[in-house]
Amino acid sequence: LALSATIPNAKELGEWLGAVLVQSSYRPIPLKEGVHFNQSVSFSDETIENMLSEDEPLEALVQNTLEKKKEALVFANTRKRAESLAHQLALHVHQGLSAQEKRKLKMLAEKALHALELPTEQCERLSKALEKGTAFHHAGLVQRQRKLVEDAFREGLVKVLTATPTLASGINMPAYRVIIPSLYRFGDYGAERISVREYKQMSGRAGRPKFDREGEAIVLAKTEFEAFELMDSYLKAVPEPVQSRLGSESALRAQLLALVAGKVIGDFDE
Repeated sequence: LALSATIPNAKELGEWLGAVLVQSSYRPIPLKEGVHFNQSVSFSDETIENMLSEDEPLEALVQNTLEKKKEALVFANTRKRAESLAHQLALHVHQGLSAQEKRKLKMLAEKALHALELPTEQCERLSKALEKGTAFHHAGLVQRQRKLVEDAFREGLVKVLTATPTLASGINMPAYRVIIPSLYRFGDYGAERISVREYKQMSGRAGRPKFDREGEAIVLAKTEFEAFELMDSYLKAVPEPVQSRLGSESALRAQLLALVAGKVIGDFDE
């Protein structure tokens, strides 16, 4: 069984796999996608929400989310950025925590700090963030820390979670609002725009069944022109078709190794 929400050429892929294609546009929680610029968010359905805040755009969106008694998931393009944002946004979160939440978070912070036999600087940074009601999530955390952060976010103890795009797929971690400050990431040729597919994966984390009637995914724009351009290039765009990479030697080698390790094949003929 293969499942995806971001493959426009699913029929072609299904035929290549020799599989039956089942398509559905049903989403249990409607998703609104918007662009933030000049203290307001313009959504793709042509509605507008005013933030009316003098705060920096990301902080304004987080503050607005907290005022709604909701949680936010913020995507960062590097591990270091994810960690710094968690501490930057903690100032907004901590002041709104109840005494009971602070006690629970203090215990979680202790567990995160001592997840390793000898705490590292990263353990200390995660512990300090958790104590204030925020956390960061990336591949550098040990499994015990990742699970602790994920559970705390699902329970609503962690109000704002900052993460690298590794959290964009494969883990059910829905928030009311997903915020994407930048659609750039460092690649082979410096800063490069991410794909529409990756944007759609990140935005798809918004909307919590049983908790919300809708989810929101918001990208940040620095200029009016960029706001219009992002709306057309990402929010209203169709994800790129999936293309085979088996013609790449490194990709083929990795897939063959996985098949051998998974005991799907066991000799040269297979």
